[in-house]
Amino acid sequence: MTGATETVIKRGRGPLWLLHLAAGIIVLACFVYGVRIFESLPEVVATHWGPGGRPDDWSPKTFGSVFFPLLTAAGVIALLAIVAAAVPKMVRPDKEPSPWEFYHREGLIRGTIAALGGTSFLIAIVFAYFALAGWQIMFLRGRPFYSLHLFLA
Repeated sequence: MTGATETVIKRGRGPLWLLHLAAGIIVLACFVYGVRIFESLPEVVATHWGPGGRPDDWSPKTFGSVFFPLLTAAGVIALLAIVAAAVPKMVRPDKEPSPWEFYHREGLIRGTIAALGGTSFLIAIVFAYFALAGWQIMFLRGRPFYSLHLFLA
């Protein structure tokens, strides 16, 4: 493979990062929403829910107790993006790869970046759901948060 061909094939990796970007936007949007409602939350907030969907542990309202799920999601998403960025360096190219070996390596790189992006997106959705559910339960005074899916739909 020539250097020009390698450059052309590597150019198509940009769209693979859209899932990482979408995950970051989801977490950021929830964070902005949380900042907007922070003052209206009660002084004691639920921090853990039992199997029935009812809160079973409470903490004083602080930045950490309200935003911990989103901060955790942001950290995991950032870590997965860093790993995805390092993947091309981890899959060493052969000195003189055949066309199949070159496309195989590129497929491994793209597949890994896409899989990590999909994982980031799913993590963002799950953590955002539970953060929003936690904030909703403060307003509903202990009712189960199963109704949140109706709110989001």
